[in-house]
Amino acid sequence: MTRLLNRAGPFVQLSILLGLTVLVYHQALDSRFLLDDYVNFSDLGLVEEFGHGYFIFSGATGNAGRPLSLLTFALQYEAWPDNPAAFKIVNLLIHLANGLLVYLLARFLTSRMSLTKSRAGLYSLFIAGLWLLHPIQTSTVLYAIQRMNMLATFFVLSGILGYLYFRTRYGDGRSNRGLLGMGLSVGMALILGVLSKENAILLPLFILLIEVFIHPSIFKDAKWRCWAWIFLALPLILLAFYFSYKLGHTLESYDKRPFSMGERLLTQAVVLVDYLGKILIPKLGAYGLYNDDFVASRHFFSPPATALAVVFVSAIIAASLYARKSFPLIAFGFLWFFAGHILEASHLPLELYFEHRNYLPLFGLCFVVVGFVEIFSKYLNRRMAGLFAAGYLSLALIITYLEADLWSKPVIQAEIWAKKHPQSHRAVENLANAYMRLEQYDKAKDTYRRIKDFSPNDIYPDIQLMTIDHCLENNIYTDEEWKELYGKAEKAEPEGLASLVGLDTLVTQKRKGRCPDIDIRNLMRLILILAHNPEFISHRPLLHEVATVLAIEYGDPRSALANINEAIRNNPQPNMYILKLKILIALERVEESEETLMTLKDIIKRDPMDYVAFTNQINDLEERINKLKR
Repeated sequence: MTRLLNRAGPFVQLSILLGLTVLVYHQALDSRFLLDDYVNFSDLGLVEEFGHGYFIFSGATGNAGRPLSLLTFALQYEAWPDNPAAFKIVNLLIHLANGLLVYLLARFLTSRMSLTKSRAGLYSLFIAGLWLLHPIQTSTVLYAIQRMNMLATFFVLSGILGYLYFRTRYGDGRSNRGLLGMGLSVGMALILGVLSKENAILLPLFILLIEVFIHPSIFKDAKWRCWAWIFLALPLILLAFYFSYKLGHTLESYDKRPFSMGERLLTQAVVLVDYLGKILIPKLGAYGLYNDDFVASRHFFSPPATALAVVFVSAIIAASLYARKSFPLIAFGFLWFFAGHILEASHLPLELYFEHRNYLPLFGLCFVVVGFVEIFSKYLNRRMAGLFAAGYLSLALIITYLEADLWSKPVIQAEIWAKKHPQSHRAVENLANAYMRLEQYDKAKDTYRRIKDFSPNDIYPDIQLMTIDHCLENNIYTDEEWKELYGKAEKAEPEGLASLVGLDTLVTQKRKGRCPDIDIRNLMRLILILAHNPEFISHRPLLHEVATVLAIEYGDPRSALANINEAIRNNPQPNMYILKLKILIALERVEESEETLMTLKDIIKRDPMDYVAFTNQINDLEERINKLKR
């Protein structure tokens, strides 16, 4: 087999790998949208009315806004919400492009690790194949919104390859053109990567890792060191200063999480070990999107696995540093993996666990597997090592095929994920929503009641049960049932944005005439009780916005104006002012409209992204105000 692969040549080898990747994933390209897809894509329906700039710059996706990623979604606005395949085909194409870049980078790195040309070529092919076909990648490729992660990876890999190309030229001739090429490669990749997703800022760290492990003896003169300080060290130093400056805000953000910063840092050691297990030992059924039931570590020995995980991770890092010359493939691979997680496993108030965070770090663990194959080949039996590598890659391919097949069967997938994670709100909600789409309302109601059993303070299942009763089964709540719901709303605790999305959906259904028997006053009261619940303080502006929409729909301008003013008081964002302007114009309050318009213009002038996003709407509203004046 080795001889056949060598004879085939890199082009044929890569074509086979890419073809297998398409074969594995094509069956699941029509799988539905999930989780954050709905939140992030909800405004795609407004692109035709307000333009691409509105969608790209009006969102709050990450600190940098991720406009490059949002642009790619905006260009596909016509496919939302009925054609998920259109989004996932693009994801797959980006994954294939990244696979080519992984191969090229692996080829460059392995050729500088004291390997023969043929072995370096085979190992590069194996690394690319394992990276493309590992089952943990399904949660990235088939999760539409993770195009952000994939685009950031594309620019990071491109930047590294561009750097290495010009680095070699500089090492050979010490020309200023080499330095310029290195600067342009890293600078452009860094900018485009961060505009896709913020974790692309780790590009300089990966390059430093390569310099330490792969280029320890290559020429480094004063010019190169000066260049490295500017393009490699400075971005990382600025990032550290930025985190220090934002530390207070970061600590405040933990108020929205059920764990503290210290608890998150401890938990990440356990999470990283879990990732290592899923990647190094592929196992059918071990992968999925919902891990919100992952247990947070409360202190060093709670749970006991925390201490073991901290020691284990520390030992791997120390051993990799110590054995970097003896076992370069393994040492480099582990350190790349941990470097890839250094941002999302840090003090930032992110959720504890997501498989898609391994998309680029997986590249390092592919080197680890190759390192063990090399040890087997050198010290045991070369043929057995080859069979092990072929078997390992085949196992990954088969499991990924079966995982992708599961994505193509949404109800079965939802049932399996909910069974595997019975304490996961998201997994059980996903199952209930799957039953809703099939109009199996009894099963859906039973599933929502399961959430109430293990999360009695979550009001989301009650909202969904009310939606089924009033909008789908034409049942009417009694006064006692509404009172019971109000009492729960006063004590409720939010589980993410689920309850807010549920209310917004219910109001939308009511506006479309699908819930004729639901009492508007009771629904409005429920929303306002939640808005005044201290646990929902971060959701208060959006709850008042939903109440505003409800009041507008049913001809209560005073209530609409009062609610939008309350929303603005809690969160003075442009979209809130735009909604207020529409109400004032409808009420023909010219003077107040002009004052609000001036305030809105002042707000968007402070932020170039807001200016691009909302200028068209503001111009339209200003024209409507002028018509009123005339």
